[in-house]
Amino acid sequence: MRKKNFKITKKRQHILEVLKGTDEHLSAEDIYFILKRKNIKVGLATIYRTLDLFYQHGIVNKINVGDGTVRYEYVDRKRVHHHHLICIKCGKIMEYTDKKEEEFLKELTKRIKDRYGFTVLSHEIYLYGICNECREKEKS
Repeated sequence: MRKKNFKITKKRQHILEVLKGTDEHLSAEDIYFILKRKNIKVGLATIYRTLDLFYQHGIVNKINVGDGTVRYEYVDRKRVHHHHLICIKCGKIMEYTDKKEEEFLKELTKRIKDRYGFTVLSHEIYLYGICNECREKEKS
């Protein structure tokens, strides 16, 4: 459910700039410490509320890698839709895209609509495994 328009305050603008300025997937605490290092005072509770507001408005995506910490990424409408590969050892998050998968998902959403009358608005795919670096560490 989307809320009505909201005001972009200075604090919200700072939080948005942090998210726009990175390709990493940041937690609320990560954002807090980045702002703190820049001598920008924004409380952790404000960051959580702002991230929730941004999520409700489709400005950020939430990413849950299963470690109890929610991470966020800025939704750049110009970027290609992507999914996430998550290392269960180190928690590294990698983004990936696949043209064949994209075609499959378009066909799947069409079949779901035809069969169930359900319109898919969004989806998230997380694939969990072990990254190359962790696999190499295990070998040695």
